[in-house]
Amino acid sequence: MVTLTLVLDKRRANKEGKFPLLFRIGANRRYAHISTGFHLLSSEFNENSKRIENLDINAIVKLTEAKYLKKIYSIKLEDSTLSNPIEIKEILLGISSKETTIRSFWEDHINSLLTSKRYGGARVYKSALSSIMKHKDLDISFKEFNYKDLLELESKLYSSGISTNGIGVYLRAFRAICNKAVNLDLVSFQWYPFRKFKIKKDKKVPRTLTIEEIRRFFLLEISTENPLYQSWLIGKLIFMLRGI
Repeated sequence: MVTLTLVLDKRRANKEGKFPLLFRIGANRRYAHISTGFHLLSSEFNENSKRIENLDINAIVKLTEAKYLKKIYSIKLEDSTLSNPIEIKEILLGISSKETTIRSFWEDHINSLLTSKRYGGARVYKSALSSIMKHKDLDISFKEFNYKDLLELESKLYSSGISTNGIGVYLRAFRAICNKAVNLDLVSFQWYPFRKFKIKKDKKVPRTLTIEEIRRFFLLEISTENPLYQSWLIGKLIFMLRGI
């Protein structure tokens, strides 16, 4: 019998004290987990009813759960002997540890962000993938990419004129993709190329406005019909709240 339940992984919390919300696949007294992409406080998740207090997150997770349950039902019809939760997880995710490429896995992650309406994150990952693909073919398995490849990629990104912080954005996105692959058991942690690799970071030069520029901004005559009117109000509010 295959089961699918929602659980909070209380073994590890993020900086906000929130825990990863996971789908737990149970089969033959063994388990595998799929990340929902969300982190919650204990008070935001009802362990008994499996209901999430945030209605938007609850709706997204329930839609994903319904999709997974439909696939599980199909799996039972096609192969009633399948009882390995890792294999079931790969089927639910539409991946195979033998065939998945870094690029396809990365694109799946972008699509997952878009489904969750996390458009800003999706743009960052899409931009990072596009830039890295110009210097390194990622139509390979994770196991075919190693620490040496990572050093060569960094060198090529620098030679193309990208700033240190720009490279940092791309490599942090790549590192997150590698972390996800490890967490999903596509590759072991022994493979992880970022273990000894440090992503460099330059100190940013503060970009501050002068007193005169701030005065001109506050005294700006702008019509309430102007599409920038609301943004102008928010800009003034942000400055005044800092003063408070």
